[in-house]
Amino acid sequence: MVEPTTYWFEIAKVFAGPVATVFAAAVAVFVTWRIGRQQLQLSRQQAEVARAQRDIAFDKLKHDLFEHRYAIYTAAETILKALIGVDRVCGITEIQVDANLRTLQEAVFFFPDETVAVFEEIKKRAIDLRFDTRNRDSEEVAATLRRLEEIYREFPAIMRPAMAFSQLTSS
Repeated sequence: MVEPTTYWFEIAKVFAGPVATVFAAAVAVFVTWRIGRQQLQLSRQQAEVARAQRDIAFDKLKHDLFEHRYAIYTAAETILKALIGVDRVCGITEIQVDANLRTLQEAVFFFPDETVAVFEEIKKRAIDLRFDTRNRDSEEVAATLRRLEEIYREFPAIMRPAMAFSQLTSS
């Protein structure tokens, strides 16, 4: 006859391998589940960081666009003031007018078409005035200056929609 302790010992030896395998599998499932949960949490945090970085990059893009638009706006305003004589104290030189005219050429990259049309008109009339060799008191020159004065008076209202920071988009 087999003693009871030996009997249980024999049964334990027979089932020790399968029980150890099941236990190891259960531990592996638990560890995998924990790692998976942590990975899910980490991926959610990464997605939130990516969204924040996207928003920051978009705001920087809008800021950069605003800076370019503002440079073009001030160039146009300087040209208008110089040509119609609003700001005679500024003493703008021909070289500065040329630089501002070159800046106006960049408007096509940063403004919608209807705003670019205004810049094109300013540029065209400025060039016409600068190279008009006729009498500065002629009716044609006077009409050009009146149109530039009109543009100058309307300029802030024309530019307001294009310069609103909240409305900045690439055109």
